[in-house]
Amino acid sequence: SDLEWKVLYVGSAESSNHDQVLEEVLVGPVPTGINKFVLQADAPTVSSIPENDLVGVTVVLVTCSYKEQEFARVGYYVNNEYTDPYDEEVGPPKPLDTSK
Repeated sequence: SDLEWKVLYVGSAESSNHDQVLEEVLVGPVPTGINKFVLQADAPTVSSIPENDLVGVTVVLVTCSYKEQEFARVGYYVNNEYTDPYDEEVGPPKPLDTSK
């Protein structure tokens, strides 16, 4: 059977409605032993992330399932920053320029 790998971007800590599956792929059949493969994903769709959650810390989750049973879940912290100068007390200008 194949292994199902999924990359999930957490768009907001407030609600899973903003989570985005960035990649979903089946790998297999996987022989016994050491195996390698490359898992790549596109960036999240910015318009699907609440404006207040565009800048700051979030999580990218990588999960693996076998026969529809998840057996591995790894989380990576991601810190999205606004690189142009701004007043720290006021925050970055809104709307954010996400074209950069």
